[in-house]
Amino acid sequence: MKKVAVIPLALGVLIGGVAIKLGLDTLQEAKASGKQEVVSVVVSAAQIEATTQIQMEMLRVIETPVTPLLGRDSFSKVEDLIGRIPAVTIPKDMPIRDSLLSPKGTRPGLEVRIPKGYRAVSVKVNEVTGVAYQIRPGAFVDVIAVMNVNGGRKRETVSRIILQRIEVAAVGRALNLSNEAGGKSKAAKSITLLVKDSEAPKLHLAQTRGQITLALRSGDDVEKADEGHATESELLQGFENIAKTPKTDEATGEPSMVLVVNGRKVSQKQFGVATDDHRNAHGNEAEQGDPREPGFGDDEDDDDPLRTANRPG
Repeated sequence: MKKVAVIPLALGVLIGGVAIKLGLDTLQEAKASGKQEVVSVVVSAAQIEATTQIQMEMLRVIETPVTPLLGRDSFSKVEDLIGRIPAVTIPKDMPIRDSLLSPKGTRPGLEVRIPKGYRAVSVKVNEVTGVAYQIRPGAFVDVIAVMNVNGGRKRETVSRIILQRIEVAAVGRALNLSNEAGGKSKAAKSITLLVKDSEAPKLHLAQTRGQITLALRSGDDVEKADEGHATESELLQGFENIAKTPKTDEATGEPSMVLVVNGRKVSQKQFGVATDDHRNAHGNEAEQGDPREPGFGDDEDDDDPLRTANRPG
């Protein structure tokens, strides 16, 4: 090989080696400069329910890179969280932030769940009025009141929707669904509702004067329904019309006739709708006379030997 050809080849190899070296050095520097800062963060060791007091065994500390998801209000020490009350349910392994907690000094219990301007009111329920114990905390219900009222000259039973889309704060003593064993419904004797402060007296009065029934709503149903109501007279009107309808003989289609004996008077009572011809021929009441009076039954068949023998000569 000629010397003239070897020199450019050697220079190319040298330049390639230098470029590779520079590239590796740049990559290492980038990796070194890309290292993130690691911090200690307190996370939930298990799901922490709202309104419960945080205890030591509910928390643990992990090392994690600094990210915007941690927020500036996260905690690095477990001691800073002991005794605090979550305002919402905190899932497992979630960093605990101050924005998820109730203000310091808040006591555990239902009062954490009550929004400003609302009141917690409990109503008595059973298997029927409580939708077969299928109502859970966080659900929404309509409240129906059934009571007796003065309707003119008589007292009447009235049913009416008095409140709509009311949130359930607690079922019995359970403030959260997970408080129930195995997540199953219990036979709670009361349900606590979150109502506006102006609606609380209405709910108390309805419960005192009558009976409260709850109607479970879909969580997605936010529409306000028409204020439905029903009265006893409206409900029974159809049944009363049926009861007043006259009966007819199913075999002949003619009105049914019943023989009525009242002392010395014998008459026939007609039941059912009769035609005009039938009324003219028979009448609604055909008096038969007294069987003990003379002449009664003279129109009977004279061929009857018993009647002929006993008839006065």
